[in-house]
Amino acid sequence: IWRGFWVQRLLWDIGGQLIFGTSTVKQIRNSHSYIKDMDDEQQLYHQSGSFVRFLSSWSSTKSLLNERIAQLARHIAKNDFWQWKEVDIMDAWIADLESVGYKFPSIVPSSSSSSPSSSPVIRKRAAVCVTGLAECIQEAWAPTHDTIRNLVQGEIDTFLFLSSLLKQGPVPHNVRMSQTRSYLKSTTIILYEDRIIDPEIPSNCSTHYHPPMDESHVIPYYQQLWGLAECFDLVKEYEQKMNIRYELFIRARPDSILNNTVQKIVLPSNSSILIPNENHFGGVNDRFAIGSVSTMKKYMRRWHELKHCYIRNIHAETFLKLLLNQFGINIKLETDFSYPQVEHGKAQNSLTILCQQFPLIFTNTNSSLQCARLQNVENVPSSDLDSNNTTSPLTLLVIINRSSPANITVNFSESFNFSSSINEIRMGILVTNSTFIINNQTTLTYTSSQIPILLWSKSQPNSYIPTDVLSLNDNPYKTDTSLCDWSSDQWNRLFNGNSSNKSSYVYILKTIETNLTFTLVDTKNISLPKPYLKILYCSTYTFGTIEIILLVLFGLLFALFLLAIIILHYLKGADNLSRYFLRITHNKLDAYSNYPRPSLSATEYVD
Repeated sequence: IWRGFWVQRLLWDIGGQLIFGTSTVKQIRNSHSYIKDMDDEQQLYHQSGSFVRFLSSWSSTKSLLNERIAQLARHIAKNDFWQWKEVDIMDAWIADLESVGYKFPSIVPSSSSSSPSSSPVIRKRAAVCVTGLAECIQEAWAPTHDTIRNLVQGEIDTFLFLSSLLKQGPVPHNVRMSQTRSYLKSTTIILYEDRIIDPEIPSNCSTHYHPPMDESHVIPYYQQLWGLAECFDLVKEYEQKMNIRYELFIRARPDSILNNTVQKIVLPSNSSILIPNENHFGGVNDRFAIGSVSTMKKYMRRWHELKHCYIRNIHAETFLKLLLNQFGINIKLETDFSYPQVEHGKAQNSLTILCQQFPLIFTNTNSSLQCARLQNVENVPSSDLDSNNTTSPLTLLVIINRSSPANITVNFSESFNFSSSINEIRMGILVTNSTFIINNQTTLTYTSSQIPILLWSKSQPNSYIPTDVLSLNDNPYKTDTSLCDWSSDQWNRLFNGNSSNKSSYVYILKTIETNLTFTLVDTKNISLPKPYLKILYCSTYTFGTIEIILLVLFGLLFALFLLAIIILHYLKGADNLSRYFLRITHNKLDAYSNYPRPSLSATEYVD
């Protein structure tokens, strides 16, 4: 590992490039002492930072690479980063290379070096800082990332700087960590544990919170401000090292979804910040903001302003408003932005059926795909599966998370190897927060409160016939559970339409893709999900025969148990009553036996 650091520094001098690739070697670790490994790697744990700083500042006047290799090896040893035996190994290695006629690469002059400081400046549209707790990556941040990408219309870099502190919640800690680490649409992901921090507010600075803030929120609030500052510094360091210049800087949270109707970001000036016109709480919204890098520096690094004490009301939203006013930053309240928080675990848990259990293969499978199956509210036998019933059409509802106008492409095809028994598909399309068209039909534009229903049949494989449009004006889609608020008429129109054939299930697909390309497959050998297991629960549970028998048996057992309790209680009561009467009788007999009787001599006889 230490030599890996060393060779990277030498690459700078010959114009080399460092490339990261996947591993080509699989190592099977044998039993060994992990404690010994840790002892051997103590230097890595404690000196990596200082070694990197040493290599970054090191320079040489030698004109040949082999001379620089030997020189750097000696300087590293002199600074105690490795032992002198490593220098002997390097000298022997150089001698071996020279003995076989190896030609060392030439030194590249510093003026044409490919080091970051001299390479051309790369212009990018925006840097996005995501700070807060490591949660809601799939529920909230994934769709927000796509919304931001469409909004800024250019190349962006995303930096996730998230706290791993929250150990408990509706989603297990290990699941949240796994979701965060596996999120691929980011430039950098940093997970950290909260540490003790001090805002260095002077003792003679009398701060307060107005509106009042619960004391339990103060430390998390400080952690939030510290995280914002650290994330901004991370972006600036990356910008400097990679010679990048960002036009915009965006602050976001992982637990909120950006709903947007703006087509393009337009800043009134470089000294302006766009903020959603909501959740101001006496100040301005501190959850989401867009501005130039120089302006957002004041926004992001306000943690360092606490110690100056020129603003004493440090309530989150109020402090932000007063600080921006202090620096003369114009606040533009954007009414077309909405940034509500999501309840972690709720939306994701409502759609949990595995997508490979579909009787269709969705071409554009990705990590954002979620599937479910919802049984009809009518009394349909549980064995009547859509995919194996050629008389019933398959009903498919596709929910697309989208915040900008979209052209939805729909295409069904059949697998040549595994012919499907599905002859007809009834498909509803719901696009959240955006207007859309289908298959380039510009004459028909639908809104987010409309669900067009298309009919496809195997006899006309290239036709997607519009048969109905469901209106959601009374029950707009907000989360997956909004489907539960649909009227029976809406469900019946989706399930049955104008067809006499009844569908047993609606298959629900949730995605961010606009290309809905499906391949029909034979599902006879696929283990389909059973009714009422891991589905979106909207209708009352309908018990089957086995469930009814089990309930009757448990009911009888409970009745017998209750009867036994009553009998025992009665017998115990009767026993207590018998004892009571015996005790009364015994007491009376005792009283009678103890009553003083007159003697015969004392008895007077009256003649």
